[in-house]
Amino acid sequence: MSRDVSRGCTKLHSLGHRNYLVLCALVSLEFGFPVMPPGNTLRDLTMDFRKITKKLTPSTNKIPDDSLLHLAAEASADSLIVTDSSGTISYVNPAFTKVTGWLVEDAIGQNTRILKSGLTPKEVYKDMWRTISAGRTWTGRVLNRRHAASADAPPIFGISGKNTSKLYWASITISPMVDKHGDIVAYVSIQRDITEKVNREERERLDRDQTTARAAIASVLQEHKDLKDRLRESIAYLLEVDGLESQKKGGIFLAVDGEEELELFVTEGNFTDEFLQEIRQSELGSCRCSRVAQSGETLFSDDCFWNPRHEQPLDRMTAQGHYIVPLRDGGETLGVLFLSTAPNLPYDENRIDFLKSVGELIGLAIANDRLSQKLLDARQQADVANQAKSAFLANMSHEIRTPLSGVLGFAELLQSHWPEIKDEDRQKHLDTIARSGKHLLTLVNDVLDLSKIEAGEVEVDQETSSPQRVLSEVVSMLRVRALEKGLRLESQWEGNIPETIHTDPARLRQILVNLVGNAIKFTSSGEVRIVASLNGNQDTPQLVIKVIDSGIGVAEDKLESIFQPFVQADNSVTRRFGGTGLGLAISRKLARALGGDISATSAAGTGSVFQLTVDTGPLDGVVMNSSSSFAAGSAEVSSKSNEEPITLPPSRILLVEDGDTNRKLIQLILRRAGAHVTSAENGQIGVELATAQPFDLILMDMQMPVMDGYAATQTLRAKGITLPIIALTAHAMKGDADKCLVAGCSGFLTKPIEADVLIHAVAGALENPSTSQAETDSNFACSIS
Repeated sequence: MSRDVSRGCTKLHSLGHRNYLVLCALVSLEFGFPVMPPGNTLRDLTMDFRKITKKLTPSTNKIPDDSLLHLAAEASADSLIVTDSSGTISYVNPAFTKVTGWLVEDAIGQNTRILKSGLTPKEVYKDMWRTISAGRTWTGRVLNRRHAASADAPPIFGISGKNTSKLYWASITISPMVDKHGDIVAYVSIQRDITEKVNREERERLDRDQTTARAAIASVLQEHKDLKDRLRESIAYLLEVDGLESQKKGGIFLAVDGEEELELFVTEGNFTDEFLQEIRQSELGSCRCSRVAQSGETLFSDDCFWNPRHEQPLDRMTAQGHYIVPLRDGGETLGVLFLSTAPNLPYDENRIDFLKSVGELIGLAIANDRLSQKLLDARQQADVANQAKSAFLANMSHEIRTPLSGVLGFAELLQSHWPEIKDEDRQKHLDTIARSGKHLLTLVNDVLDLSKIEAGEVEVDQETSSPQRVLSEVVSMLRVRALEKGLRLESQWEGNIPETIHTDPARLRQILVNLVGNAIKFTSSGEVRIVASLNGNQDTPQLVIKVIDSGIGVAEDKLESIFQPFVQADNSVTRRFGGTGLGLAISRKLARALGGDISATSAAGTGSVFQLTVDTGPLDGVVMNSSSSFAAGSAEVSSKSNEEPITLPPSRILLVEDGDTNRKLIQLILRRAGAHVTSAENGQIGVELATAQPFDLILMDMQMPVMDGYAATQTLRAKGITLPIIALTAHAMKGDADKCLVAGCSGFLTKPIEADVLIHAVAGALENPSTSQAETDSNFACSIS
């Protein structure tokens, strides 16, 4: 592996130098005796060497100007350096001066360390001295420093700093010279400036690295990951591109929609908390990143230590540069990419072009992500709209058909069997008809109210009215409903209350009836309290009324949605308590029309507080009553016991229906037809009864709490129950019959129930209990419109 000095000199000769004898002559002249490679004798030296050495002037020990040695050394295009064994320079040629800027007289006597830039790895020098100290020739490249800057010198690619014009890349070959005893007495070094070659190699390498990084980033940006993850990975690839001289940290700001500001979106690398907090948001034009967002032009900053944005540098902030690249889609700037670099990095068009191309990739990815999100949002909104429409139609169908079933069913019963019905039962049936009719009227009024409000046609009459009277009327109106559920209904006033206010009493009453009615509806035990007060600490005084209950509550993430039309907390609430979800939407809009609003605080299972505010109008001259509490009446009543089931042969029928009115009506119809009827309030109870007792037929309501009819039917079929199951549903939309049959039902009846059709359907099913599902699909699907 080792090479002796003669091989090293042969290498020097192949690099274009005169010949080995010239070098030997130089060393011989310096040290006063002939020098030769190890293993050779004086006889091995050529006649040329003898001729050259004869021309040396003994008296001056210098090379004559006309000697071949002088001509060879002086004419060499490469730097020629001769040193002693410690590295002290004893000879340099003119090419050395031209390359390094060191004059001959200044260089002689200096150590070769004067050429070190400090930028060549120490391992290179260790290898150099290890090789030449062993008597072998060393060849390599180092980054040297000139004595003075050269105007013609090319810049060093990839090296930053203020004195880079003094640097140059040198290809160096160093050969040791030995005396006749084999001791190293001198070193001869041939150096060639290869800066342009190294620059070319580095640029080619950077181009390869940039192409690889650009491809990797493009691949990452196309992956199906969260945008933040894709952008972080992209920045990480950029930070590994050597030619960018990054400080291994960067990030991306995104423009805030509808705002003149940027917001920090992702970062990669080691940033201090102080720095991240400082730059989290910035107005356009307030810093370099935001100015790039405004201009759309890539910015290269060689030193942003004293950023104009900061009067003082941030703690632990070091000198650094920046690349700031706009992220654009067409003519729109979506954000900026920033990378921290070493300070004083020279401008390089190649780097800028590369970063611009990466910025285009990232901008396109952000635009595509936003477009995908918009499409997804639009699709979700369309789905939500369709679901809301379907839910609204289903709820409206249920809300209309359920009371309508009571009206028509009991009316038909009274018409057909008037003489047979006792007077007290007639009154009960008539009360049910009246109550159901009022419910229908309220529903229609709610829909019309909402329609007017949405069209901006809501009318509010401002007049002088007593807030205490309005509240008393509401409490009196709803007291019976509270007592029927065993709830306490209380109200109280706090502080000074105006005797009159200027508002619309009818609309105020409507709002309170809805809020208090809802509180009673969704509370099964405990109390409902109404607390009224005056907020006079503002320009326009307002009446504040809080409705506080101990009911089921509302999950925090659903609080705002319950004020949307046709929306309740979830479908199970609709099935359990009924309602269209119109009341709160109407009430909030009316409250705002009265100069106030409705807000809510709640948590699932812990009750709710709904707060109503309305403007009182001017209170100048209005009598203020002192605080007093008045009882709105509270009582507790036990729930009415269920009527004992009436059993009549010859058949046993299980009626699964959550509506009390429908359950009573269907029981009466079937009882008069001679059936033994057992009832269940929801699907779960129905399944338990059907699997524990023998029945001939099941009538199954499809929309129920706990377990609906579809799940109950599927459970029964899975348990091997083969008896006929006839679906009862208020849903009369297209496809509802198919949905029931797919669930396992044998037939399908829609509400309101007609007695004759119901009896006919039941009779048909009892007559052919073994009829297969396929046969009933075409022959036994009953639909009532």
